[in-house]
Amino acid sequence: MEKVSFIIFEPEKETFRLTPTWISLILIGMTCLIIWVFNDISHVFVSIFALVAGLTIAYFGFSSMFSYSPLNGTLNKELAFEGDNIIIDDKIFKLEDINNLDFKIIDYYGETRGYKRGLEPRLSQGVRNTFSFTDTNNKTQTVYFKLESKNHYQLLLPFIDKTRKLGKTAPGKVECLFGIDTPLF
Repeated sequence: MEKVSFIIFEPEKETFRLTPTWISLILIGMTCLIIWVFNDISHVFVSIFALVAGLTIAYFGFSSMFSYSPLNGTLNKELAFEGDNIIIDDKIFKLEDINNLDFKIIDYYGETRGYKRGLEPRLSQGVRNTFSFTDTNNKTQTVYFKLESKNHYQLLLPFIDKTRKLGKTAPGKVECLFGIDTPLF
């Protein structure tokens, strides 16, 4: 089997950040507060502020269709599958020494996250995919990785088929993950 590699994603710890939804809620709240303070919706300042708030919210709604979700982490290492080896940032794990392989393919770069109504970016970064296994020290290793396109996961199919035949991956899990129409299953 030739070498197949992916970029490893290392997520940052969850921190609060202003999202388009939060900014819009703040603008709506400030507009209501200004209307209450001035007690006159026809006041020029109130009208201009409400117009700017409305245009900002409309911009967030329109641009969300063409924007990528924030990365919230770094892409800087390599995950590779080569022969009977799994290579994580130059550390080699032999297939015979590991157990409980699990792949979760969730998204790919540029995937539209449905046609939901909202202000958050709809295009995915493709980094919510995980690969996990139990190593020789009985420690579970979990790696997030990026898929570049919709069919990029198919590069993994020969490796996953090999792990399934060796009993390292549960067959039902693989079939559910990739669907019945996949050529190997």
